[in-house]
Amino acid sequence: MNNAAIDRELPVNYNDKNGGIVNQKRFYVFIIMILTVILIIFIISGITVSRRYRELSRKYTALSEKYSEKQSDLITDTEIEYFKRKGIEDPLRQLKDDLMNRDELIETSGQLGGTMGFHDRDAVNILNRYWVYAPFDDGHVQGYMILEYQFKGDSVLWNVIESKTDI
Repeated sequence: MNNAAIDRELPVNYNDKNGGIVNQKRFYVFIIMILTVILIIFIISGITVSRRYRELSRKYTALSEKYSEKQSDLITDTEIEYFKRKGIEDPLRQLKDDLMNRDELIETSGQLGGTMGFHDRDAVNILNRYWVYAPFDDGHVQGYMILEYQFKGDSVLWNVIESKTDI
């Protein structure tokens, strides 16, 4: 390819055709170097942003788990401290664990071979230091219960206040 063909394809400094081609090559090398530097900056920024994203994601997960656990229970921190002063270290866990094993509190029989039970621990809401809201089901029929509770030593005494089912 001769210089005239190059000049038509790539406009250059028309005062000096040979110097113009050299200047144009230098210009393109300069542009490629600038783009390479910009690319490196984006890569470094991306790595930094990625690290920051992972860090914030971990914090968000921890906070959302804490919030969702607290959100489901309406009992106040003061009421929780009341139980702790009485020697019950984790009243929420103890109440929910005990209730999950107390299917005999449900007076409704299961339908279509199902067994009524408190199957969703996260749906149980400790309302205050006296009452609990607890949904139950057998896989076919849903029910809802308000219970009164009282700690007696290491055990929990339950009293059904109200119970309704969707049938």
